[in-house]
Amino acid sequence: MTPSGVIETAHRASVHPERSRGAVHSEHPHLEFAKLSVRFGDRLALDEISFAVPRHTICAVVGPANSGKSSLLKCINRTLDFEPRARVTGEVLLDGERVSKVADVLGLRRRVGMVFPLPVGLPMSVYDNVAWAPRSRGVKRRADLDVIVERALRQAVLWDEVARLCNQEQKFGDAVKLLDRLLKDFGTTPAAANARQFEARIRELAGG
Repeated sequence: MTPSGVIETAHRASVHPERSRGAVHSEHPHLEFAKLSVRFGDRLALDEISFAVPRHTICAVVGPANSGKSSLLKCINRTLDFEPRARVTGEVLLDGERVSKVADVLGLRRRVGMVFPLPVGLPMSVYDNVAWAPRSRGVKRRADLDVIVERALRQAVLWDEVARLCNQEQKFGDAVKLLDRLLKDFGTTPAAANARQFEARIRELAGG
C-alpha cells in the first residue's frame, strides 16, 4: 500500500499462450516484489508492496499520480540507484535472483528496459547521450560511434535540428572569443564599452 492508495495490478495471459504451454516452467515467478518499500527522505513512496508476476503474462500497474508507480518500476532495473535520497528496503526478484545483489547492473538494465513518457537526457551533450549505450556495450572507436549517432538521430528525424543548434553554438563561441580579443585590444576605450554591452546582449540571448 502507498500513502495515496493501493497500486492496483492486473494480469492477463500472454498473446502467445502456446509459448507457455511448451516452455519449461521455473519454480520461481518471473518477477516478484517482497515487502518492497521506498522512501525519499521523510516521504514514503511505497509501503511493503508484495506481489508476483508469472512468466508469459502481461502486468499493468495502475494508480493515481505520485502513488509510486515509477519508483516501483525503477526498482526492477535499479535505476532508482541514481536518486541519492531514495532508500529501498525489501526485495525485487527477477527469475528468483535478488536484483539488489546483481553485480552486472548494466547487464540488468539491458535485460530490463524502460520507455518513459517524456524523454529525459543525461546532463551531457546530445552526442554523448546517444553514444552512451553503445559505449557501455564496448564500442570505443570514434568513427563507429559517429555512424551510430548519425543513424540514430536521422531515424528520430533530429539530425538537421541538432546540426543547426550545434552551428549556432559554434557561432556563439566564436563571437565570445572575438569579444574577448576586442576587450584585450581596446582596454577601457569607448570601443571596449560597446563590446562589453554587445557581449552582455549575446549572453542574455544565449540564456546566460
